[in-house]
Amino acid sequence: MNVRLRKKFGPSRCAQGANIAEFAPAIIIFFLVILFPLIDLIGVATGYVTCYFATRQAASAAGVSTSFSGAKSSAISNLKKIQDDGFGKFARIDPIGGLANTGGHIWLVRTGLTSMTTEFLGPDTKMSDGPDLLQYIYEYRVTTRQRVGPLVPLPIGLIADVPGLSSPFPVSITCCAQAEHPEGLANSDDPNPVMNLGPASGNGQAPQWSTVPSMPSPW
Repeated sequence: MNVRLRKKFGPSRCAQGANIAEFAPAIIIFFLVILFPLIDLIGVATGYVTCYFATRQAASAAGVSTSFSGAKSSAISNLKKIQDDGFGKFARIDPIGGLANTGGHIWLVRTGLTSMTTEFLGPDTKMSDGPDLLQYIYEYRVTTRQRVGPLVPLPIGLIADVPGLSSPFPVSITCCAQAEHPEGLANSDDPNPVMNLGPASGNGQAPQWSTVPSMPSPW
């Protein structure tokens, strides 16, 4: 009779206890191996997009500025605004040095209209002579370095040193925007900007440009 009742009403208490005992470690493995890393992955993706948006906005703001000093101020303002808003806080963005501790630096870029050679000036340095608008087109280049996340740090075992899971994930982004007011590239809010409409003259401009952007140190 006891055997028949046990078969009729389901498994014994011992079997139910075994199922519960197996369920607990399965849940722990699920959280540590699947759920938390997935949350961190979403956090890193959100942080990267936020860093890119901040850099893109900084470059765009620099591009419409009427002077080099105004371009730097606008870039700094846009970077700080986005880093300090909701998405920046959610992604735990941590700037690495840069202008005003925003993680960003700004370069001038010129491309020859005939040679198509690209040269860089900077970081954070204005032109010594006026722009040669007959030979070059000019852009602002903003590069940022920042750390992102993680949302749920996991300093456990083999993943203790994995960026994005147990330590911040480093992000470096570069965006460019055409200088809409190239006459102000050599000026700091000067009402009478310097502008060169012919071949570059003077002794300061050519030596300052290089085909490889120089990086600030340390950064």
